[in-house]
Amino acid sequence: MLMFKDLIKNLLSIAGFSIYKTKGIGKIAHQKGNKRLDEKIIERVFDFFNSIDPFYENIDLPEALEIGGAWRVDLIERRKRQLQLIKNRDIESYYDFSRRMFYNELIKGMWSFSYDYNAKFIHRNFFTDLDNTKKITACSDKKLSFQKDWDIWGFGTDKGIISYATPKHYVQAYNINNLISGLNHSTENKIVLDLGSGFGGMANILADMCKEKLKIVLVDIPLNLATAFTFLSHIYGLQNVFLIKEEKELKSVLSNSYDNTSFFLIPTSLIPEYSHHFSSDIVHNAHSFSEMDKISVDFYMKHLIKEKVSFFLETNSNVSGSVNTGNHIEVLSRDILLPEYFKLLIRYSESSYTRYVTSLWSNKLLC
Repeated sequence: MLMFKDLIKNLLSIAGFSIYKTKGIGKIAHQKGNKRLDEKIIERVFDFFNSIDPFYENIDLPEALEIGGAWRVDLIERRKRQLQLIKNRDIESYYDFSRRMFYNELIKGMWSFSYDYNAKFIHRNFFTDLDNTKKITACSDKKLSFQKDWDIWGFGTDKGIISYATPKHYVQAYNINNLISGLNHSTENKIVLDLGSGFGGMANILADMCKEKLKIVLVDIPLNLATAFTFLSHIYGLQNVFLIKEEKELKSVLSNSYDNTSFFLIPTSLIPEYSHHFSSDIVHNAHSFSEMDKISVDFYMKHLIKEKVSFFLETNSNVSGSVNTGNHIEVLSRDILLPEYFKLLIRYSESSYTRYVTSLWSNKLLC
């Protein structure tokens, strides 16, 4: 019987199909978190917003860092309740809202398809991502399953829930982890910077995967950073996660050495200050360059891709004329400009639906 099952599985694989052992035959499954959210986490979030406006209204910034246009309009519409709770300083309601972040607007826009947890069946794109991830990384369902800390929904397996975002996050972390082992220096707390870090899903997987003690720098707009800070602090504790609101704090906490992998969440407004004081070993961007104007992409590249950066790994649009929110024409991966001392090592399609392409660049001065 076992040989017959293997034969059927192999034949289906040749035909381009995969078999998955599921709970409920492809139906969306739900998990109840087993850990109470610390109120101090939300207090830190509101302390952050005391200094940093969600749209940088109280900060004089270069045009490239402004949150404006169709992007701003979309955020105002997409994050209505989050913005209202911040405005009202309603810490109690924000606590309840954050505890259920995967069931509300706090994670909207942070992965590629479908936020409908009320849908009956798993979205078909998920299985494409899952299949690709297993082929690339040979990972198990256990490795892909979400921590028990959070209420979460997604694909149910015998080992736990796999969220829609996890397969791509896992491949990104897998690639970065391989690059870390190829760095030509033995510095403790190597710095990996994730630009456009979303809710912190990739950073979480990388921290769990990598045997080294890293400094993982997450850079995003304030609304997303608040969610990522809550997500990561709930898992790793406030002592290992820093939500940074000013240059002095940035210099202080990021200059220290740490016994554990630590996370440093930096608003995009502090990119010039970060660039002045620090340099990353690896810089990563997934999808968000394509959502920006070219002036913003060029600004980030100028400030983050410097002579001490060993690798730049990015995944962005591969389709000319592709339109995003607000009729924004996406910036293509091949139009991202790097210094002449960087060379392209490889470029390949992120998945079988070829909207995005992944490119890996190395620094010829270091590698």
